[in-house]
Amino acid sequence: MMLTDKSMDIDSSIEFVNRIDLSPEDRQFFSESGFIKIENFLTKESVLKLRQVVYNSNQLRNVAGEHFPGEFSTVGYEGYDVEELVADSICYSDNFQYVMSQLMNHNIIFTQGIGFELKHNHRGLFWHCDIISFSYIMPEDLGYSLWIPLDPVNTSLQHGGLACVPRKIYSAQEQYALIYQITRQPDFFEFLQTEDFYNMGFASKVEDFIIERNKIEYDFSIGDVLLFDKFVWHRSCLFNQGDLPSRMAYTIRFIDRNARYSKFLRDGVNMKLKETGEKSTPEKSTYNFGDRLSNLEEGAVIGELSWLKK
Repeated sequence: MMLTDKSMDIDSSIEFVNRIDLSPEDRQFFSESGFIKIENFLTKESVLKLRQVVYNSNQLRNVAGEHFPGEFSTVGYEGYDVEELVADSICYSDNFQYVMSQLMNHNIIFTQGIGFELKHNHRGLFWHCDIISFSYIMPEDLGYSLWIPLDPVNTSLQHGGLACVPRKIYSAQEQYALIYQITRQPDFFEFLQTEDFYNMGFASKVEDFIIERNKIEYDFSIGDVLLFDKFVWHRSCLFNQGDLPSRMAYTIRFIDRNARYSKFLRDGVNMKLKETGEKSTPEKSTYNFGDRLSNLEEGAVIGELSWLKK
C-alpha cells in the first residue's frame, strides 16, 4: 500500500501484533465457521494507537437521528490513504502475516479502517453481512473484517460485543450471489424502488429466527480480536449501563489479493445508497478504496494493480 498522509508518527520499534501459534482445532473452527476469536493478538501499544485514531478521526461524528440501520453513538470512517498508518502497520507486520497464513492460503490487501463507539443502551448494527463494505469484489471472492474492541467486553455485565453465526449453520454466501444477479438485470432500477430491496445485506425476519438462535458471543480483553469473513452474519450487542461510559471498537477490512473487481455489484450498491439516502455512509470516505478501482473492467484482478503494496 502507498501512504501519503503522515499525520500520525509511528515508532518503527513498536510491536503491534503478537506472534500467535493457532492450534489445528482453531484452524478447523475458522474453516467451518468463518470466524475466530484470537486472544492477545494485538499489543497494548497497538490498541492505544487505535484509540488515538478513533478520537482524532476527522470524520468521527454523532449519528443519532440520522437514517442509519442501527444504533451507534458515533461512527468514524477512515478511508484508504487517510490517517491509516496504524492499521497499515498492523496488517503488514510480520506477525500479522504469520497468523493470517495459518488461517488462509492467499495474500491480502488492506482496504479500510473504521471506528465505532457505543454509548449506554445502544446496540449498533442489526444482523448483516457487510455487502456494502465489500461491494467492489465479485460475490464469491473473499473479504475479511478484523473487529478490535478498544474496551473490555463482558457478556454478563455491560456487554456491547459482537455476535456471529457459524457459516456451517447459516451462510450469507447466497445473499451475495443473489444481489449480484439482481444488479445484472436490465430492469434492476425499477426493482430498486421496491421495499423488498431496501434492506439488502440485512437479515429478514425469517433469517433472524435461525440466526438469533445460533449466535455465538465472546468476552474480550484488551488485545483480543475477532476475525471473520464476509459470509458471516454478525451484529452488535446492546451496551448496557455500567462503569464504562462507552464501548469503542475499530474494524480493519482486507481482501484476497486475487479478488476480482465487480462493477455491476458496486454500481448497484451505490444506486441503492443514493435512492435510500443513507447519510451514514459517505461515499468519498467509506468506500474510498473501491472508488480507486472504478476504471477496472468487470472481473479484473485487483491485486495486479501496480500502485498496491506487494
